[in-house]
Amino acid sequence: MAFIQFPNPTPIFPALPSQAWSVHKQPLFKTNTNVAISGREYQIARQVIPRWEFTLSYGGEAWLRDQTQNNPIYGPLAGFRELEQIAGLFLACLGSYGEFYYIDPDDNSRLDQNTYPGPGAGITTFLCLFNWGTGPFTPAAFYPVSGIQSLDAVYINGVAQSPSTYSLDSTRTQIVFTSAPSSGVVITADFHFYFRCRFLADVEEFSQWAKNLWELKELKFQSVKP
Repeated sequence: MAFIQFPNPTPIFPALPSQAWSVHKQPLFKTNTNVAISGREYQIARQVIPRWEFTLSYGGEAWLRDQTQNNPIYGPLAGFRELEQIAGLFLACLGSYGEFYYIDPDDNSRLDQNTYPGPGAGITTFLCLFNWGTGPFTPAAFYPVSGIQSLDAVYINGVAQSPSTYSLDSTRTQIVFTSAPSSGVVITADFHFYFRCRFLADVEEFSQWAKNLWELKELKFQSVKP
């Protein structure tokens, strides 16, 4: 069987006005737990960077509208392709095989964020990180981004740098300087970011309740490492 080459660039999950409430988001970890004869438990953390699982729905009063794939189109909903956009992405990804970028409306930007490694270590490439929360530990947890939507500013010791001195690498996760910053300097950045994700199922059920109005009760996908 031939290897299937997924399209490039990575597709972006559509932001549609027909999305319904509620939205579910949960961090996932992996832990091995062993129980001794005495009853005492021993835990081994097998994952230090969480995967994020999202669950969206389209229904209630927020329906997926579509003008149909037929010719001629259904006039009252001409121009609406919400079903086509969601189903089209699922088809393009071959179900749970392919990956896409998701923009979380409530968690997609950071200011003055740390990079890794840091401080500057005499190298040119630095991984972008995003923090989450303020506790219970200090500093707050930092995780690598899985895709930069826009790199808005880069700072060395708090001083904004000219965009001509840096760029993003091909994975859109790392800042690459044209020349290595001095060792010991602090490199931070402002950016908007994506979650790189894949669907969790190889089948999705779209229910039509009226002419060219569709419901998708549950759509699940999960972040992946780039």
